[in-house]
Amino acid sequence: MVASLSAQELRKMMTCLAIPKPRPIRKVEMAAAVADRLTSASLRQYWNALDEIEHMVVREVLYGHEQGSDWRQVKAKHKSLPPSLAQDHHSLPTPLSLFLYRWFDRYTCHQAITVPAEVAQHLLEFVPPPPEAALAVVDELPATVERQRKRYVPADQTKKFGKVELQRRDMERVASRDLRAILHLIDLGRVAVSPKTRRPSAAAVQRIAAELSGGDFFDLSESKGRAEQQAGPIRAFAWPWLLQAGKLATLHGSKLALTKAGHAALGGPAAETLRHLWQHWVDNSMLDEFSRVDAIKSQQRGRGRRSMTAPSHRRSAVEDALAECPVGAWVNFDECSRFMQATGMTFEVTRDPRHLYIGEPNYGSLGCDGYHGWNILQDRYLLCLLFENAATLGLIDVACTQPAGARLDFTGMWGADDSPTSAATTACNTSV
Repeated sequence: MVASLSAQELRKMMTCLAIPKPRPIRKVEMAAAVADRLTSASLRQYWNALDEIEHMVVREVLYGHEQGSDWRQVKAKHKSLPPSLAQDHHSLPTPLSLFLYRWFDRYTCHQAITVPAEVAQHLLEFVPPPPEAALAVVDELPATVERQRKRYVPADQTKKFGKVELQRRDMERVASRDLRAILHLIDLGRVAVSPKTRRPSAAAVQRIAAELSGGDFFDLSESKGRAEQQAGPIRAFAWPWLLQAGKLATLHGSKLALTKAGHAALGGPAAETLRHLWQHWVDNSMLDEFSRVDAIKSQQRGRGRRSMTAPSHRRSAVEDALAECPVGAWVNFDECSRFMQATGMTFEVTRDPRHLYIGEPNYGSLGCDGYHGWNILQDRYLLCLLFENAATLGLIDVACTQPAGARLDFTGMWGADDSPTSAATTACNTSV
């Protein structure tokens, strides 16, 4: 492994190992000199020179995947990375450069870090495995949460935060009542959908919203300005799709009609039906939840459509993450997202983000550096799936603020400065 390191990495290692001058200049000789110095005694001395976060990162990589650890996973688990990892090959050598080697995985397009085999065999003698990733929970929800008041803040000014109310929605019993109400509505022939797309009509969504216990998550009748786009239907939009995917309702002309299983569900236990609907939704490809993020264009046509991953793969990863959430405790959405990355329960939304864009295909392409991060793609998909499907079916309870201005991490992207700032922030509580 040492022989495969770059000349720059080998020079750093020779400096850290205090190999006397004149030092070898040929790569083969440098690798031999470094390998000769890599002993358990010398490594223990340099190991003791590392700080706590450097210890943690080396332990993660040492006991991680044979092909190297993904930086995203290591950073998500420990919430930070040593500053020396961000240095380039012109930077001064540090003790950490003895232990970690960086390389670029051309297949996943991610930088990975690994420990050279000659170093690893000695480190395993005295370095313990890393701790397991932990999921932080919240026992009691606060009445309010802080939100940044200003969209843009100059570098020399302090960001101002204000208190906004947190709205709690307990969904377990609500889902059972909603299920029977929507099944009755379909049985009456009151839910029209498009024969081509299976999308519910605007009138059908309004009728469903009127039947929902407590109404939809956000007020559908409230008028908003351009900067605060109307949130739109969530549960009212989801129910026709869920019932079609679960084969409880089917298209009859231009309206939905109950199937034999749908009629049976009217008198059957609601919990079993809700579980049935979730299981069928996970494996279904009728609708991609990410299409609900309508600010991101080219999802439904051309190369953008062909590069989108299968929704069933994403849903399976989210299902695994929900299974790790403790029943009866609240989990902040960002913490849930971090835990998924830290434990490797990850997924991709698209195989090539260059084909997706905001505003304009060239300047607004998500292929630009920093435009297709986990927070832009995966977090948005998670919010859609958790709010629109998991919460609707009562798998989780949610606590959220009004959506406008809730998540502003996209506003620095090209073409996003004119986009409405409606988004959602949640805390999730497992119910079933």
